[in-house]
Amino acid sequence: MYITKKELERDFDIFPNYVVSNEYKNSVRVVKKIILHRETQLNVDEIKAQIRQGDDLKARTIELKLEFDTVGIDYNVPIPQVSWNSELQKYDLESGFGRDSLFDEVNQEYYIYTVIEYLKSEDARSYRLSLNEQRAARYNKTQDYIYNISQEVESGNVFATDSSIKDYMSRIGSTHSDSTKTEIVDAVQELTNQGKTLSKFKGYTDATFPRFIREYWDTNERVRFNFEHNGELNGNYGVFFTHPYVRDNLSQAIDRYIKDGVKTLAVVACRIQDVTGIDRLNSLRKRVFKDVKKYQERTNTFYGKPNFNGWDKAFEIIGFAPQDTKNEDMTERKTKLISPEKFKVIVWKN
Repeated sequence: MYITKKELERDFDIFPNYVVSNEYKNSVRVVKKIILHRETQLNVDEIKAQIRQGDDLKARTIELKLEFDTVGIDYNVPIPQVSWNSELQKYDLESGFGRDSLFDEVNQEYYIYTVIEYLKSEDARSYRLSLNEQRAARYNKTQDYIYNISQEVESGNVFATDSSIKDYMSRIGSTHSDSTKTEIVDAVQELTNQGKTLSKFKGYTDATFPRFIREYWDTNERVRFNFEHNGELNGNYGVFFTHPYVRDNLSQAIDRYIKDGVKTLAVVACRIQDVTGIDRLNSLRKRVFKDVKKYQERTNTFYGKPNFNGWDKAFEIIGFAPQDTKNEDMTERKTKLISPEKFKVIVWKN
């Protein structure tokens, strides 16, 4: 924990008051600053709200942790923003997703936020994109712009013309060079002419996966799988890991089975920095099973039992976390695991 609730209350007026830029003064209104209990008062819909394409949340969390551990709380940095969700009776996080992931890891119970209200809902995406051009945010990459502008074109908020796209980039405070802006315009227009938009891929960390379970993964489905994250349920122990960390998790599963007689059920995600498209994502999912098989073969050989077929007593991948958020209503529904069946290679069965 970096700062206590009592310290937040003491320093409340020191944290900066956010002023909406002139570009958004008719679209967004600042309501107030507020201290929130993150577990009970904050709703973090990373899949819906985060605007980064290929979001490597793990890398951003590590980078921010180094900064916080070295400098501590920087009172000159804009604080995260939230908006009121009347349906959930909670505040939706609008910015500061990297910091929120870090706060999960360090058990930061309370933090201070700027409450905003959207006066024009159609400007929400561009506004969130503009926030990443400010200090404390990790700047938007070219792919972030291509993804978000193509989404805006698809929704009718931006026209696929040079002037409309460049006006949009100027509005959100883009600092790209003229040549990079031209590259972005060309890419958006090419996608539009092909009737396509970039997929947006979601990354997970050990800290954010439990939130996926809590807020998205259907409870009945978890019960059906006997999955309890980092805990035992009906003789099964549930774990989450990212590829390529297969060997360590298989080794731990063996130890768990030998010691306690429980089977390890695993949910897997692919490292977001390795994902360049849906084909690559599916290829990596197949790679997970290939790596499992390779580890099993080597272990069997080492122990002189090349035909051993009892691995499924100790370990099973029950599915993949949904990562292609563009297709979440079709093949990648965020309330369900992605079935592992079509990604499997031949593994040992009893």
